[in-house]
Amino acid sequence: MTNLKSTLTLLMLLSFSFLLLGNESSIMAPDKDTGVFGDNDPDFQVTEAPEKWKDESAVILCQKIKHEYFRMLNGYLFHREVARRRILLNDNYAVEKYAVFYFSFSLPPNTQESGIKLIKPDGREIELDLEDAVPAAPSEVPVYYLMNSSAMYKKISIPNLEKGDILDYYFKAESYHRVRTTYSFFPQIYTLSAVYPIVKQKYFFNVGRTYQVNFRSYNGAKKIVEGGPGINEKGHSKEHIRTYLFEDEDREKQKDEYWKYPYLEEPTIKLQVHYVPKRFRDETPIFVNEDGMINDPIDIKEIKDRVLMKTAETDEFVKAIDYKRYKGKKDAKKITDELYYELRDYFTNSNFDGFFGAEARMDGSEFKISPHVFTLSLSEILTKLKIKHKYVIVVDRDYGSFDDVLIINETTTGIKVGDNYYFPFSNFTNPDFIPSELMGAEAIEFDYDPKSKSEVVDFTRFTIPISDHDSNVYEQTMDLSIDNDFNLVNVKSHIEVKGNMKGSYNELALFNVDYMANAPTIGKAEKKKPEKKSKQEKAEEREKKQKKIEMFKESHHDQFEVESYSKFDLVSDGRYENSKELIYNEEFTAKEFAHKAGNNYILNLGSLIGSQIELDKEDMERTANINIDFPKSYLYHIHVKIPEGYSVEGLEEFNINVSNNMGEFISTAKVEEGFIKLDTKKAYKIHQADKSEWPKFVEFLEEAYKLTQKKVVLKR
Repeated sequence: MTNLKSTLTLLMLLSFSFLLLGNESSIMAPDKDTGVFGDNDPDFQVTEAPEKWKDESAVILCQKIKHEYFRMLNGYLFHREVARRRILLNDNYAVEKYAVFYFSFSLPPNTQESGIKLIKPDGREIELDLEDAVPAAPSEVPVYYLMNSSAMYKKISIPNLEKGDILDYYFKAESYHRVRTTYSFFPQIYTLSAVYPIVKQKYFFNVGRTYQVNFRSYNGAKKIVEGGPGINEKGHSKEHIRTYLFEDEDREKQKDEYWKYPYLEEPTIKLQVHYVPKRFRDETPIFVNEDGMINDPIDIKEIKDRVLMKTAETDEFVKAIDYKRYKGKKDAKKITDELYYELRDYFTNSNFDGFFGAEARMDGSEFKISPHVFTLSLSEILTKLKIKHKYVIVVDRDYGSFDDVLIINETTTGIKVGDNYYFPFSNFTNPDFIPSELMGAEAIEFDYDPKSKSEVVDFTRFTIPISDHDSNVYEQTMDLSIDNDFNLVNVKSHIEVKGNMKGSYNELALFNVDYMANAPTIGKAEKKKPEKKSKQEKAEEREKKQKKIEMFKESHHDQFEVESYSKFDLVSDGRYENSKELIYNEEFTAKEFAHKAGNNYILNLGSLIGSQIELDKEDMERTANINIDFPKSYLYHIHVKIPEGYSVEGLEEFNINVSNNMGEFISTAKVEEGFIKLDTKKAYKIHQADKSEWPKFVEFLEEAYKLTQKKVVLKR
């Protein structure tokens, strides 16, 4: 098990469009000349950082995002985004980090442009020629250079980069969109603080007629400021074009903490721009008003009504059900469970070419059905079967509550039958699966008939249930035998995973496994007959098998240095009622487990429970509340065969018992029947806690880490 600190502090860098908010000031006018380095913005003339940040690795002197939205005479929507940043590099770590410039590009009619200049301490400015840039894979692009979802990138080294240099770089993207009704641009949710302190940041909108700007500020961030008339696509000032600005300055860097939800803690902005002609305002899932600007909480009834407007095609799924097989059955839960599997397997066996947001693949990768397709389809099917049910709308708890909603995709939908919840499936999930982001989240439920014209009025507000830590378990049993010369150890591993913990292991265990081949036939679904494979397909199959071996070897990197991987056996795929746990066996050989010390050997026994969180001094003080994905437990049962002629010393250090209402770490160790037997349990008992409870987490987290550093001696 590997635990990593929250990487959410990088979110603002992930798209550059994460910026600002804050103090009121005069509105900046859009530039008639769209040149970036020549826009004469005085905030981009700054070359020094405040004295208080002289020891920071880097300081962002200024960053600015400018968005312009127009409707062209030919009916196309035009969007221009310009993102610019000026950053001072204070040490060699920052110099190394920014030594290569990455930028995206696209093909017409959409265009992208980039530029970068190097500013030396003596004031010299050197603009880089990007003509010599070479292609780069998106996977190698650092988050602070990612601007959008472009699949095409280039890179170029920055020559003679030194401590004290300033990088001033920008990205500009222009796109055209053909629409018939409404169009929503990509939503943005960003914290104002970043991994580096920020002297000044600005976010500007120039918005044409019929556009809706939805914006909210949270956790102390100030509201958007509206300005005077904007400039149209021809560079003319027009009263009907609106301008908005957010500004923020003197922003300290964000502290990185485990299990922190920045959107609930840090000053944050949410924003989204929509093209909504007046005639469509009353029949769109977009939150709109007459002013074309939403800057306040949205009434929960309107949220409900707008979510229900998000219509979806359901005929394909409603017709796919074998209704005869449910005739005469009375148990509503059992019927709905079977319907869930029938819909899931129909989807898994189909290829909708991305129409429903996914493509069925048998390589072990996960795909999910659209929430609204699932909810409307299941509701219609249950209505046909005369099964009482409720329609459920939930706010992902990452985003807060209904009072915090601004973007429709912050909600998801599901069905409730009796006391049981059914949320959109993936190809791996079971009917009782509640996604971790919905556990403990705020929700509403109500009666709803999609074919009825009567308006839904009554609804109940409640909280989605939370599973306990004994329902979400990773359990590994290992038998180890050391070879005669102590160079290698042979490992037999048995792994069982249940509940929400399966999500972390499904894609690994089911990679390159045709799990539908041995699946039970449900309803109208027909099993696919195995087809004769071509030479190319057989070669691809061999390549996948080798890739799977490498994936499994890598999955044990925090326990072993795997030398050779010899066996994988899938016992249970975790996908059906009679096989709800994911279970598999492995056999492999590892090295570097035993180390010679004179006539004795030292065993890295503690490392076998995987890497554990190592708290630094700065981690001991907590500033944010604690939000864990879900309560869970990790169990390890380790049996090491003691080589003949050796005894064990130091095992008493492995007996630990720390338990409180937040979590626990318990370890017992003994010698029995010629084996070292080590059993450990680490549990997170809650999913959410106040920051004042952090010392209780420290208690068991520290003990778990200390155990990984402990060793035993095999004494001759």
